[in-house]
Amino acid sequence: MKKSTLIVLLVAVALGAAVYYYDWKRTPKEDKAEESKPAFHFTVPNVTGLDITRAGQKFVFEKQSDAWQVVQPIATAADGPTVEGIVTEIAGANVSRTLTPSGDLSAYGLKQPAVMASVRLKDGTHHSLQFGDKDFSGSAVYAIVDDAKQVSLIPAGVMETANKPIDDLRDRAVLHFNTDDVQAVDVKKSSGEVALARQGSNWVLQKPRETPASLNAVNAMLEAISLGKFTTVASETPQDLGRYGLANPAMTLTLTLKSGKQSTLQLGKKEGQEYDARDPSRPMVFHVGDPIYKKVDEGLADLRDKKVYAFDANALSHFEIHNHATNETIVCNQGKDKTWQIEQPANVKGKTADIYKVSGPLDSADASEVIDSPTADIRARLAKPALEITFTETSGKKTTLRFSEETEGYVYVQSSAGAAVYKITKQTLDDLSFKAEALAGS
Repeated sequence: MKKSTLIVLLVAVALGAAVYYYDWKRTPKEDKAEESKPAFHFTVPNVTGLDITRAGQKFVFEKQSDAWQVVQPIATAADGPTVEGIVTEIAGANVSRTLTPSGDLSAYGLKQPAVMASVRLKDGTHHSLQFGDKDFSGSAVYAIVDDAKQVSLIPAGVMETANKPIDDLRDRAVLHFNTDDVQAVDVKKSSGEVALARQGSNWVLQKPRETPASLNAVNAMLEAISLGKFTTVASETPQDLGRYGLANPAMTLTLTLKSGKQSTLQLGKKEGQEYDARDPSRPMVFHVGDPIYKKVDEGLADLRDKKVYAFDANALSHFEIHNHATNETIVCNQGKDKTWQIEQPANVKGKTADIYKVSGPLDSADASEVIDSPTADIRARLAKPALEITFTETSGKKTTLRFSEETEGYVYVQSSAGAAVYKITKQTLDDLSFKAEALAGS
């Protein structure tokens, strides 16, 4: 090896040793290597309280009768799952390693901790975490556990969970109710009133007109409201409801529950894409988004039943299909064994009928529009129907459906049960315009 090369190599080794020594002196003494271990030894069910301090403000939560409450800085219900999630994160926090600081805690962001969290237990004891800076990886944070002299590294997610804004920690439910408990719905607004009542497993519209309601539409409305969250609080204790348009609300939703109690939501002034709203059983005024407003604002066209016919094979004894285009009439009866047999025409008499060819198209025939006052032109089209089906129930009650000829891809249908006309796609008429041979099973 050349002498010059040897000198360069020795200089490099010396520099490396110097850098190592400098880093060793600068870095606080690290305890011996250790495996990840739990920061605490308590279980979530034993926690009765949670305190979070950040930016000089303290938030206090207490578990009362198995429900979390905010007691400071305001008194209101807490978002139970969110608070429980913070407690769970703290209880399950693991320490990946510990450091013995050489002096000032500023190096770890712990001289003035950004966030402090403390849990109170049933036995009166408490456990705490003081959070500082994240480490170089960003996945862990420096923390002090229970006022220890050492600095611990724990997952950063624990701090991030505890650092949620207060609006995420409070209960933001627009209304509190169980959808299955709702027996009646009433919406009062400037355009009129919409009233619904539960009848058994179904819903009926009572206002603005009496007509069957769509079970799916009513359930979707109630579910959207029951799951609805307000975005922010406009005022914790408003002095002037008129300022928010709530002295005389634009809309008032009232739900009557099985217990007889009522749950009410009032909607007032619009601000941007949100509306001022309140639940009169609580003091605050809050903001709700456009989706909740639109659900409350649904009317007759949205909530009424758009089914042309509620097909129930078990309730029927007989049906007839008359196709005016082919001048063919199909007659079927249901036997005691619940099988359907074709009685007419003669060439397929006695054969089993595939009832799904009738029930399938009718089950999927939702109207795009329900016309309560059909025009003279629509009435004329129905006076000369392309297809007629008459269903006879076991009670003897008969219902006849008349299908018009196709017009621009649509067909009009009218039931003998009412004056309303249903506008449906041509596909339903096509699916029901089968030959008797096609109805016969194999």
